[in-house]
Amino acid sequence: MGTREASFLLGISRQRLLVLLAQGRVKGVEKQGRFWKIPVKEH
Repeated sequence: MGTREASFLLGISRQRLLVLLAQGRVKGVEKQGRFWKIPVKEH
């Protein structure tokens, strides 16, 4: 999932999510080129 959808689901701004990603504070993410791949955990 992309940053826009993930930030919406988390209830935070896209910019805040980008900061957290850059700081390495989000588990399981992968950066491919200029894109972040954020895993979706299904329960």
